[in-house]
Amino acid sequence: VGGDFYEILPQQDGSTLFCIGDVTDHGLYSGIVMLMTQSVVRATADEQKTDLPATLNRINSVLYRNIQIRLANRRNLTLSLLHYKNGTFRITGQHEFILLLRKGSDKVEKIDTIDLGMYIGFVEDISEFVDEITLSVNPGDIMMLYTDGITETECPYNTFYGLERLMETFKANKELKSQEIVENVIKDVEQFRGNQKMLDDISLVVIKRV
Repeated sequence: VGGDFYEILPQQDGSTLFCIGDVTDHGLYSGIVMLMTQSVVRATADEQKTDLPATLNRINSVLYRNIQIRLANRRNLTLSLLHYKNGTFRITGQHEFILLLRKGSDKVEKIDTIDLGMYIGFVEDISEFVDEITLSVNPGDIMMLYTDGITETECPYNTFYGLERLMETFKANKELKSQEIVENVIKDVEQFRGNQKMLDDISLVVIKRV
């Protein structure tokens, strides 16, 4: 039962909304919160159109009431929303780093989301904590979204896979198609883990502008 959340929602105006998040803890309740998030994100994205901070705040308030009041549970989640149109991403919400590899470059950029929001479902109103940034991408640029189940995967010697190895694997596969990059990264994570028990969900989204 997974607590990871990701979604790719084409919009009527030709834009696309990408979402990625991670519910705290594990087990049935985390899975329930993830499913709630999926439903609320779909409904709220249609209601709020392209006002990304308002969308995030609305998602938060609905989930807060459902999790804290209806379920009487303390779970919450990280959640980033990325709205893409005509070569530009607008990004809001706190999650892991967003990784960006420009065409012709060997340097992976780390886009920090720490100041773009706070944990969803923790308090009822997060509007004062929500911010938005804009990021332009050109043909051939590649973006990677992930959950900490990847970077915190442990090998039999109790070493984490880590962000640096993820970025190196990302670079090594940059010439491939998006799906092939995903498959090769997951394969590398599994080889690193070996026979160690899998302790967390793993999610990975790769976006390449063609």
